Amino acid sequence: MDMAYQQVVDALAAELLRLYPRDLLAQPDYGSMTRKVGETSIEVGCWHYAFDDERHHIVFKAERRVFLFLYRCYTSGVVFGTNVEPRLMTPKEAGDYD
Repeated sequence: MDMAYQQVVDALAAELLRLYPRDLLAQPDYGSMTRKVGETSIEVGCWHYAFDDERHHIVFKAERRVFLFLYRCYTSGVVFGTNVEPRLMTPKEAGDYD
């Protein structure tokens, strides 16, 4: 199940790499979308962070309940900016948003 959730957020991030930089900049500051994992519909949140040094992060995050009040987070995203070619986040960068 973990792999399926991670694949959903990874696929959303990979879709952004096909956009032009101006289209990446035009992405909304936040939002959510529904995706399917098997027969289950899940909500995926999206946040667009703009930093002072003209770096941007677009982060996708999904959560899955594993026990009563415990949740497992799945994150992925894209890094881009004026002097930064669009690329997928490293696991450490994505983990900073857990």
